[in-house]
Amino acid sequence: MPDQFLSSDGSILPDPAASSERFIEHLFQHEFPDALLEGLVSARYIHPEDIRGEYVVVMLAPGDGGNRENSVRITLGVNVLISLRARLPFGVDSPFQLVLNGTAEQLPDMHAKARDCGLVEDEIIDIDCGPDGVGNTKTQFLAMAQHPMIGVSEVTDLVVISCNYHGPRLRRMLTKYMPHKRIRLLLVDWIQGDIAKALRLCGGEARRIVECIAKGDIDPYPAEMLMHE
Repeated sequence: MPDQFLSSDGSILPDPAASSERFIEHLFQHEFPDALLEGLVSARYIHPEDIRGEYVVVMLAPGDGGNRENSVRITLGVNVLISLRARLPFGVDSPFQLVLNGTAEQLPDMHAKARDCGLVEDEIIDIDCGPDGVGNTKTQFLAMAQHPMIGVSEVTDLVVISCNYHGPRLRRMLTKYMPHKRIRLLLVDWIQGDIAKALRLCGGEARRIVECIAKGDIDPYPAEMLMHE
């Protein structure tokens, strides 16, 4: 790790290895508020002309087919896909596909949800990140990075969908596992003004971020936050 982490504006960022308390304070003062705000606006004002890439990746949260959070993420993904499809000239086949990234047990129900939203079979790709109890955000990114049509390909632009509280950890995962891709991150507002829910979910995410950094699973800061020579 570097001696200091310098933000893009030149200020010194706290080193999580030196003080996890100061690092978590930084997360709650800066990164989580930005992510929660982004969830209020990014998913509501989608301009298809600003979105590049043929694949819209939905990162599935833990849970079974009745998981409402995943249903909301998939619905947003389908809406983005429909918006992209609508800008194509008449008669041109759509190249866009929805990518569902989750555990083996989740995928059948989530695939059916995407079909219920109006997509046809050829518009959906399933990425299996492992069975329940093994699959997690890291294995989701490993599976995506190794996928022949997405990670191991010439595709440079992707849309990735998750929820706002997940934003800080997701950005670190993108830096670690997909550094050569241009990602348009769309975050669903899953907090919806519920302070207790925000504290619970963001607190859990802060703990996971610190644990993942300690294990080397993610970088301490996402690339876009740091000053580069």
